[in-house]
Amino acid sequence: MDKNKKLDAEKVMRELMERLSETPLSEEQQKMFSEIIESNLNKTEPAVSHQLVIYREHFFDSFSSRPRPLHGQIISPDVTRSTHEVDNIEELLSAIPSFQLTASYVGSIESYLWALSSQAFLYFLPAFMYHSLASCYSIYLFVAELVEDLTLPLYEPVVESLHKYARIELMRKQQLDWRLTMFHDRFDNVTDEEGKAIYLFLAALRETHGEDFFEGIEVAIDRYWGRFESL
Repeated sequence: MDKNKKLDAEKVMRELMERLSETPLSEEQQKMFSEIIESNLNKTEPAVSHQLVIYREHFFDSFSSRPRPLHGQIISPDVTRSTHEVDNIEELLSAIPSFQLTASYVGSIESYLWALSSQAFLYFLPAFMYHSLASCYSIYLFVAELVEDLTLPLYEPVVESLHKYARIELMRKQQLDWRLTMFHDRFDNVTDEEGKAIYLFLAALRETHGEDFFEGIEVAIDRYWGRFESL
């Protein structure tokens, strides 16, 4: 990063610090955003954009009423622990509040989003959405998984015959049944404010990274989250 760009980044970050002091945020929010800005002032990489800071604030405000899950509430009770290695995920997420999750921590949850309880998923979702926008290229497999989990599954015809692929089709239907149940458990009771935040996340991801990675973003919006666009 050349010297002039670094100076410009520092100017933007210091302007954000001044704006924060004039914004009606809670003490915890002030601390959170101050830490984000200070950490970027000390980096040699480009600073987090003003828009990303706004998104982060919006995501966490929208889900602020979601309680932090206790240690035994992180992993879904349906998960068979003897088969799936989820203890590390449980230890990580029970030790760190959502606003302190880093992109590295979020990336380490890759392939285990399905194992989170509905309570844990919604509590940590603001951090998941923010880091998916801010660090998409470094955690893109996690982002793809998140988009999939935000997509309402649709049934497809199941082969009801002795066709050699009938068993495969039946297994696919069972998988769809499970994913559909998980989707409704997580999202049937989201508030309008939370639904709007999820829509804004998907729309922002579509705008910034849609062509690179995630063809499913439009599907996720069309099937469910588009209803929150006009709220």
